[in-house]
Amino acid sequence: MMCFAVAFAIQAQNSLTNGLIAFYPFSGNANDASGNGNNATPQGNYQFLPSNLLNGGTIKLIGDNSQFYSGGGNVLLPTFSSNLNSGITISLWARDEVMGTASGANVEDYISFQSGDSTALQIDLHGDASAVIFGMNDNTTGSAAEYRMPVDLQAYPASGWKHLVLAYEPGRFACYFNGQKLYETNVTVNVFPIAQAAINRHWFNNGSSSSARMSATYKNVRIYNRALSDSEVQSLYTTDFPSELTIYTAIELGFLTQSNKIYQLQASPDLSTWTNFDSQIQGTGTNWFKTYSIRSQPQLFYRIQVQ
Repeated sequence: MMCFAVAFAIQAQNSLTNGLIAFYPFSGNANDASGNGNNATPQGNYQFLPSNLLNGGTIKLIGDNSQFYSGGGNVLLPTFSSNLNSGITISLWARDEVMGTASGANVEDYISFQSGDSTALQIDLHGDASAVIFGMNDNTTGSAAEYRMPVDLQAYPASGWKHLVLAYEPGRFACYFNGQKLYETNVTVNVFPIAQAAINRHWFNNGSSSSARMSATYKNVRIYNRALSDSEVQSLYTTDFPSELTIYTAIELGFLTQSNKIYQLQASPDLSTWTNFDSQIQGTGTNWFKTYSIRSQPQLFYRIQVQ
């Protein structure tokens, strides 16, 4: 049996494994899929959910909306080693952010590597600045790098999956959004070793306090021990990109049939469970087209099985 897909969500197989030291696809757990054993630990209020990508899952972290940590969803990460001062790339996908409204809740971290308040590598969503902030700082030496990407705090969380990347090596700090470079500068900042690391949580008061106020959904968090190039970040975005097409009323399917072949249209709500959709199609060597009303089922994926 031969099968091809009429797919409205496409994900190429990931091939960027050089220097990959941790990979969290959140396929029902927070284990490291890179094979390096850097498993993470989900905490607080969280849910593993199916993904709208072709494989894997997501983790939904539900914030506690508290100025000080009180059980908000987060994922504790390994602290890794000082070797990452020679190069690191943080790549993550996020969506459906809901910022905290508690007193002092003006900064929410997508991901944070910290040693108290003095040293940090972070990607933040900043309410007061209405920006996503990519930053590194070492307050002990005064070296730092930062870029602020302005966002509309109403439209941005509802804009679907977003790919955020920070890449660093001595002499180069770069940040990216959806595969495109936003900023690059020549700087050297030694952040590692660090004491705390997490997704959706950050520390303050010299590490004695923390918060996990924001709610957000995450997918495919990767950590590299080197700085990816511009082309590699673009390739990573293309590999993961959860391209979605939602059709609310009707869809027309068509393809060139082959004589003496039988075709079966199938549909799936999750790209995992497939059921036959309509009757079999007898190939005639000509083009076949048909329009289907899908008003009652606005999000389905389709494929054709060929016998």
